[in-house]
Amino acid sequence: MRDEGIIMKKYKEAGFTNEAPDAVSEFFFNRVKDNMHLSICMSPVGESFRSYCRQYPALINNTTIDWFMPWPEEALIEVATKFLNSIDLPDERRKGLAALCGYTHYTTQLAAERMEKELKRIFYVTPTNFVELLKGFDKILAAKRKEVGVQIDKLRNGLGRLEDAREGVRVMT
Repeated sequence: MRDEGIIMKKYKEAGFTNEAPDAVSEFFFNRVKDNMHLSICMSPVGESFRSYCRQYPALINNTTIDWFMPWPEEALIEVATKFLNSIDLPDERRKGLAALCGYTHYTTQLAAERMEKELKRIFYVTPTNFVELLKGFDKILAAKRKEVGVQIDKLRNGLGRLEDAREGVRVMT
């Protein structure tokens, strides 16, 4: 009921006086058509995209298609730098690591283009792959830090026991 009040309020603000349900419904649906925007992200890879376009021609006829192009190496480094700022790393390593990530992804793009030319096989390297690379680095770094932390604890415990044993031997002698 509350939503119906909002619709009627907007209907009257627009200057309409006919409160027939059909007129209000038409007003509502016209506003939805005018104000609704939808983004659909699809990979152009394979048969499924082609199939969707054939089944739903409005996807092509009534939409704006924005093809995303590969990022330049400078943009990759910038994104990596911003991502790595959220990770606990020494500052002297962060810059080099960002450059390495950008270079790696950029050379992968070049290798994919070369593979397409020479072998006629398409291998897609997208910005999403780059973000997944950075997230993967973060996960592996956290796992390795945890693993090393466990080993440090074991070493400290072992050294503590050795110290206790040394102290016990000193007392017995």
